[in-house]
Amino acid sequence: MGRSPKVPIRFDEKRALEVFKQLDELWGTREVTNNIFTGVILPQDMYPAPADRLECALWFFYLALTQRGGIISESPFQLLSFVKKECPELFIPEAVVKDWNGEKVGKYLQGALDRAFPQRNEGLHRDIPKREGYKLDELGNSWFHNSRSLCMGGWEGNPLNVYAFCRDFEEAFSRIDSDRNPDRGFLGMRRKIFSLYTIWLQERGLVRHFATPIPVDFHAMRLLWALGIIDLSRLAKPFQPKPGRHPETIKGFPAAHVTERFVDTITKWTQIFLFENQIKHMHVNPALWVLSREFCAEHVQNWSQGGKKELTFIDPKELQDPGGWPKNYKNPCGLCPVERLCTRAIPAAPYYIWGLLMHVNDRVQYPIMRFPELEGWGMREYKPRKNSRGNGNEANRSKKDRKVGPPNGGTDEAVVSHRLPYED
Repeated sequence: MGRSPKVPIRFDEKRALEVFKQLDELWGTREVTNNIFTGVILPQDMYPAPADRLECALWFFYLALTQRGGIISESPFQLLSFVKKECPELFIPEAVVKDWNGEKVGKYLQGALDRAFPQRNEGLHRDIPKREGYKLDELGNSWFHNSRSLCMGGWEGNPLNVYAFCRDFEEAFSRIDSDRNPDRGFLGMRRKIFSLYTIWLQERGLVRHFATPIPVDFHAMRLLWALGIIDLSRLAKPFQPKPGRHPETIKGFPAAHVTERFVDTITKWTQIFLFENQIKHMHVNPALWVLSREFCAEHVQNWSQGGKKELTFIDPKELQDPGGWPKNYKNPCGLCPVERLCTRAIPAAPYYIWGLLMHVNDRVQYPIMRFPELEGWGMREYKPRKNSRGNGNEANRSKKDRKVGPPNGGTDEAVVSHRLPYED
């Protein structure tokens, strides 16, 4: 079989340099200056990590397996914190190999989910996803398989050994890529998850800071396209719905189907570009993620209604009139440090339902007067809408909701069940 064709993505490196340098500086100074990222606490910092090096590496190793699909990033930390207290042996690969199997791990995690989130069954917390969101059967299989790989794949039960004498991220990934190394590779760890895990280890001084890409998830792709850093003109074509699978309401919007090669093309470019320009990936990664998750998700053009049967978005013509905007709209773009470069509305729903990165309309700027002297406020001055899922799920809205503010109920019915084609 010949080599796979390259994905036709072009990169505006001049634009990338401008954006990445700004985000690098803002994130790097957030503790000493009051800027948009001041006060942000990332999911990996919300729960205490073990002090022991090996125990810490294993804690994040198993946590990384949960960061997939439409799951809320914080929830698995809460779940696995509960699991670690109730059943600490699940975080010891030798014990998992000896006494467990994939099915047994999956069933235990199903019960642990109910015990860790008793409110979930009572319908009190919309931010706690359905069980399907965790893909617990797949997680159980990956958990056991990867424990076995750690013990029997030459890693001596220690994931830090993967990084021994590595020159860069790609060298480390080549060692655990399950496609190339089925007996010693890790399931459920493609470049996105493995780069996230690597960054977690680098943050804690467990792995040295070699050239590493940003984890290319929906949030990174959304911002890179919206800001014009990636050019998808040769890839994103007017979408043609398939009868019975897609609604006619999304016909004609430029869309690109996200495949593993698509993600890898961007991933590899970010590693080289950031390293060559001496920009910290550990700053750019969380900055992109926070901006998309907390701000882009709040833009009215990224709100959706109708679910996968009749997905619709607000007509940008409505927004030409100041009265067409939602009542008490917070204008998240007004606080975004890169708003001046943002041109596209790219909602999450098409991605989490069908794996489509879709440009539904050009972004319309909020028409109310801006006050430059107030720009640069920290996140504490901005309150996301109450029902923000934090996972790229821009909640469904009706026209009435747009006038009076976000509803208290309702969510995108397919977000937690969609499985991207390259996630294994």
